[in-house]
Amino acid sequence: MQAKGEAAQLARAVAAVEKLKARGVHVLFVRLPINGGYVEAEQRGFPRARTWDVLLARTGVQGVHFEDHPELQGYEIPEWSHLTGPEADRLTVALHGVIARVDPGFVRRGAAER
Repeated sequence: MQAKGEAAQLARAVAAVEKLKARGVHVLFVRLPINGGYVEAEQRGFPRARTWDVLLARTGVQGVHFEDHPELQGYEIPEWSHLTGPEADRLTVALHGVIARVDPGFVRRGAAER
């Protein structure tokens, strides 16, 4: 049953990305930091190889996953998924730097629109 649900969610994501791309929207997936019980539950129930990696492959979209970038790790996450204000500010700066390296055009497009 879980595989059927995951397949349906993936199909919805693929269709949504295709619509966005058809409208000229640039898509980049981001997996923000989590810790504690959320990490354990995610690894157990939704391992990257079966979810995140498949999502990127099927949509043809790049992604930034916090586990792949040291500067996106080590944040104080009191509720396992929500950052404090100062930590969110620090993460935003770090995430911008990662995105600029992973997908420089994404950052340039945003700057050109301002």
